Amino acid sequence: MKVDIQRKLLCRSDRVKCVDLHPTEPWLLTALYSGQVHIWHTTEATLIKSFEVSSSPIRVGKFIARKSWIVTGSDDLHVRIFNYNTTVKIADFEAHDDFIRSALVHPILNVFITASDDTFIKVWDWDKNFECVERFEGHTNFIMQVTLNPKDNSIFASASLDKTVKVWQIGNKVANFTLVGHEQGVNCVDFYPGDGRPYLASGSDDWQIRIWDYLARSCVSVLKGHSNNVNAVIFAARGLPLLYSGSEDDTIKAWNVNSFKCESTVTFGLGRCWTASTLPKRNSIAVGFDEGSAVLAIGNEEPLVSMDDSGKVVRAQGVDVYKAILNLADAPEVDEAPLKLEWTHITTAELYPQKMEHSPNGRFVAVSGDDEWMICTASAFRNKAFGHGKEFAWAAASVGSNVFGVVDGQSSVRIYRNFNEDTFIKTEFPIKGIDGGPFLTVRSANFVSFYDWSGELIENVEFSAVKVYWNEDGTKVAVAGKSTFFILNYNTDSDDTQFTPSNPYPETVTSALWIEGCFVFTTSANSIQYIVSGDKQTVAHFDRAVLLVRFFPKSELLALTDFEGNVYIRTLPLSLIRYQLAVEASDFDHADALLASIPNEYRAKLGRYLEKLGFKKQALAVSDDQEHRFELAIGLNLLNTRDKVFEQGGTIKYRNDDSGMACGRDGNDKMTKVLNGAPLGDVAVVAVAGQHTLRGIRSLDLLTPEFSDGFFVTKLAPSCDWLFAASEGVVKCV
Repeated sequence: MKVDIQRKLLCRSDRVKCVDLHPTEPWLLTALYSGQVHIWHTTEATLIKSFEVSSSPIRVGKFIARKSWIVTGSDDLHVRIFNYNTTVKIADFEAHDDFIRSALVHPILNVFITASDDTFIKVWDWDKNFECVERFEGHTNFIMQVTLNPKDNSIFASASLDKTVKVWQIGNKVANFTLVGHEQGVNCVDFYPGDGRPYLASGSDDWQIRIWDYLARSCVSVLKGHSNNVNAVIFAARGLPLLYSGSEDDTIKAWNVNSFKCESTVTFGLGRCWTASTLPKRNSIAVGFDEGSAVLAIGNEEPLVSMDDSGKVVRAQGVDVYKAILNLADAPEVDEAPLKLEWTHITTAELYPQKMEHSPNGRFVAVSGDDEWMICTASAFRNKAFGHGKEFAWAAASVGSNVFGVVDGQSSVRIYRNFNEDTFIKTEFPIKGIDGGPFLTVRSANFVSFYDWSGELIENVEFSAVKVYWNEDGTKVAVAGKSTFFILNYNTDSDDTQFTPSNPYPETVTSALWIEGCFVFTTSANSIQYIVSGDKQTVAHFDRAVLLVRFFPKSELLALTDFEGNVYIRTLPLSLIRYQLAVEASDFDHADALLASIPNEYRAKLGRYLEKLGFKKQALAVSDDQEHRFELAIGLNLLNTRDKVFEQGGTIKYRNDDSGMACGRDGNDKMTKVLNGAPLGDVAVVAVAGQHTLRGIRSLDLLTPEFSDGFFVTKLAPSCDWLFAASEGVVKCV
């Protein structure tokens, strides 16, 4: 198995004794020997929070995400709880009689468990004012780590310098059993999260790692390779058969759980490794060293989920492949939660998948990884073709049946038609990756090269691209970099350059697809957006990172997945996109014909869109936002329309800005028109001027005795905002 370890984050600091990754936010928590706790943003590489916890070393730092807390344990024997949003200390109490070495947060129960040099393990209930509700004893030396069994959250294991590993059950004060075999103290322990193997790993001062079968209570294998104490062992998530180990020899090793061989060794020059952490269903691990911490991505961290146009879904977790059916007819109207799909195991892949994608006709699924690729039937996942290659890309259906490209070596691409090699492209530069579609895109470090599928070079474009997305008819292509992207228009009739770029958009694109000439994408800020008329429009926001998988035109649904492989849907009406594209083309007849088919909840959005383009009359006709319509009517000097807005009721807010205002700054003419245009008695005026707005006060004599009692006018500040309301409403300067 080829293990590609990439560094996502490296931050230097004092000695790091504990690391933890937040389950939903891109945050890394580091507990420092200096007595501080830091929270780092893993994608932006910035320090976002720092806590001065103690003057003693902090050996424990864990997120309690569902409470927005962190729990710390230090050499002054105290446990402290902080709210990581407000930095307010929630609790501070003496928890042990000696140094606190480790802690785990229970995923279901409202408790956390601590372990100490005093040889005790304690359970703390935060619903009972952090009362110690259970205590375990049995070790005869320092307890270095406790960890929970992900397959049974009532079971946990402990590692001790008494050279043993003990397995415990919550509710039973006596250990279930003890594993003996290490020649020196045991520093670390972890359970294997994958199916089929009841494994537990432990690392020791004897420089060895032992793999245990905790059902048989016996040692399965001894892994040797480190040249100093092993302080961290942690199994990979997402079903990947790998174990990572960190040692005081300054190395991180990746071990194959099937063959028990070392697959990869990396070093960061940060000194001794003390700690490691990972998340379920994520391919990232965090590690802490003498001089800082790092977050590593193992292979492709993105979820491997692919769909065909009928809603058949395949998903890979590690080497295991599953399938499900997305029943669009039964899709929930409220689309906030992930869909409840019934996943069925199809097969165990012969390679470790790094990329998985349906063919354009939906009949096949391509899987690539470990410098190999294979094409399987989508229905039964039977092998159709295979070969060697690093990257794989399908051609669009318009190019031909089953056309695809494969990167072979460092600087060549092989193109296949109907599973037979057809063309060979040799480049003069190392290839970073390829992307498919109506044309083949070859990415290098500093530019992208566009080829047709016969292997002929079309043009080179200078840009360091991460991913390239062609639209269906090959007239537009989006080129995405690390923090910006732009859209190229492809013109085959041009005698000079065939690609015309748009202005760059400062946005990190995490996934994308085209819908009828409209570029739809997800961002690093967890939102879905699309580009129309050169402007970004927002579809939805998520509280977690999501990636686009497919758009279903008939049901007008976007399908997305998060990093745990859950599937979500969001509505995106085609009529909305078609209307905006028609406006972009100045085809208002077509736009007007589409208007009736657009759901009412999007009409206010369309009104703002039209106003931004300068089409204020069209915006007035389209929008159902009475506040916005009133603003437009004032701007267009359409008083009759303004009267109709008043008759419809609703609260209208008119803001003063640099472009001028309806009342005050231009004198009283506009204000008088506004009041005179409404039936007497329908509008009451209450003008209140704050001291901070008193600038050039004028006296307005606008009221007549016919107004009801209780209405009055004071001096008005010309920089106020105005609220207009009809019938039972109020006009207020705020």
